[in-house]
Amino acid sequence: MAGRRDADLTSPATYEQHPDDAWERLRHRARKPRDLAVLMEVAAWRETEAQSRDVPRSRVLKDDVLLEVAQAAPRSPDALANLRAFPRGMERSRAGADIVAAIERGLARDPATCPPSSGPSQQQRRHRRTAQGFAATGGRGDRASPQR
Repeated sequence: MAGRRDADLTSPATYEQHPDDAWERLRHRARKPRDLAVLMEVAAWRETEAQSRDVPRSRVLKDDVLLEVAQAAPRSPDALANLRAFPRGMERSRAGADIVAAIERGLARDPATCPPSSGPSQQQRRHRRTAQGFAATGGRGDRASPQR
């Protein structure tokens, strides 16, 4: 069993990140199929760019910027520049043109090809349950405060 675990840890396939699945790692509230389609395309672009440059995803474009781009869906480099979180000057680079192209692909995508909106993610539901449990104990966690 330990040998199999070691083989899994040393296998490059264990660490592969597929661009088409990049959007699943984001905490998002994309309820509309259009927003999700744009998010999927822009996240795939960022993953591909990060892999080709061998840098972390956040070095290419931070998550909050990615989410703002997906929600606003600007259709030109000038519109990208008007987004509050978008890095200054990036809209004039090749990356700016690539992002606009990814947005266009997302807008052109058939909404039926997007996964259904499932509401809060499993991690968000777990966090909510933990917070509710904490509140139910009066903020003491699972231990009662000592009586004095």
